[in-house]
Amino acid sequence: QLQNEFPSLNVNDVLLGSLGRSGGGWFDPWPYLRGLKQKCLELGVTYPHGKPVGATRDEVTGSISSVDLQLLGNHKKTLSTNNIQRRNFQFVVNAAGAHSGTLMNLLASSSSGTLLHSLPVVPRKRCIFFFHCSSSDGAIVPYDAPLTICPTTNVY
Repeated sequence: QLQNEFPSLNVNDVLLGSLGRSGGGWFDPWPYLRGLKQKCLELGVTYPHGKPVGATRDEVTGSISSVDLQLLGNHKKTLSTNNIQRRNFQFVVNAAGAHSGTLMNLLASSSSGTLLHSLPVVPRKRCIFFFHCSSSDGAIVPYDAPLTICPTTNVY
């Protein structure tokens, strides 16, 4: 079906493909995140600025019950070596993004434990480039060519 839709696409080694014709869209996540954070602040959520350096676990449940944070200094750009606070909580959100797996490993190892299942999240560089090019015979790559991703090399 992809070959019929995109005749210039070589599908000889394609195992699986999908094509979405509608409802894909996109949105700018930054205004959404700012609005979400503002509402959370209004509801009493606190956002400490610093770096987690340790954790303690509940002996019964094994869940992390507090995190030691090395807070930012007065200039808000450097970590203060003498300003470490323990934050206790009932619920916590791991919002470390691409560094979430590293954070979970740090917290688990600092609390004398290991994760039952590691969090398989790691940072990866993602860049998508669009090239307008023509072949030597003057044919132009079609504008409606699909975005393709190789699952073994992660090349777009």
